[in-house]
Amino acid sequence: MPISATEFNRRKTTLASFGLDENDYVLLSAGSGGHTLDGQPASVVFSDIAIKVSRELKLKCIVVLGSSFTGTVPANTASVYFVKKLENNSFIALLANCRFALLSGGGSLLQGIAMKKMVVTTSVAKDQPARIRACEKEQLVLSAEPNSRDIYAAVQQILQSETNLALNNALTKCSLTNGIGQTEKLLSGLL
Repeated sequence: MPISATEFNRRKTTLASFGLDENDYVLLSAGSGGHTLDGQPASVVFSDIAIKVSRELKLKCIVVLGSSFTGTVPANTASVYFVKKLENNSFIALLANCRFALLSGGGSLLQGIAMKKMVVTTSVAKDQPARIRACEKEQLVLSAEPNSRDIYAAVQQILQSETNLALNNALTKCSLTNGIGQTEKLLSGLL
C-alpha cells in the first residue's frame, strides 16, 4: 500500500536525523525494555548483538532500548546508535526503512510483518511464544531461541540469499497490512 506524502517526508526526516539511508541498517528492539533474556535485560542482549553485527557483519544498527529500560544508555559509535525510546512515528519510519529487524515477539513483530519487513524474532515475554510460532508457521519470520548465540545465528541466516528469498516471498503473499495510512486518511477527514 502506498504511503502518503506526509508519511514519506516523516520517514525521510527520521532517517536523516540518525544519519541513515534506506535499507542500510538493522533495527533492533526488545520491546518495552523491561524484560530479561539470558539472565540480563533483553535490551542489553540486543545491544550486544548490535555491536557484534556491526563489527563482524559490517552493518549499521540502531537499538531502541525501550522506555522501561533502567540501565545506562550505551555511547553511540560510528555504526551503532542507541536510543532509549522513540515516538511511534519515528519507530515506524525506522522499521519501514531498515534492511531487516531483530524484534521481540510483541506488537512490533506484527507491525514489521504488516510492513513486509524481514524479521528475526525471539520471545522476551510469556505471551510471545504462541505469536512467534504462528508467524513462523506461515514462514513470515525467522525465529530464534531466547539466547544471544541463537539470535546471532538467526541474524546471520537472514542474510543468506535462500532465507532472504523465502521470507520475502511469504511476506509478499501475506495479507496483513499497516493501518497508518488508513488512519491518517480518516483523521484528516475529521479535521
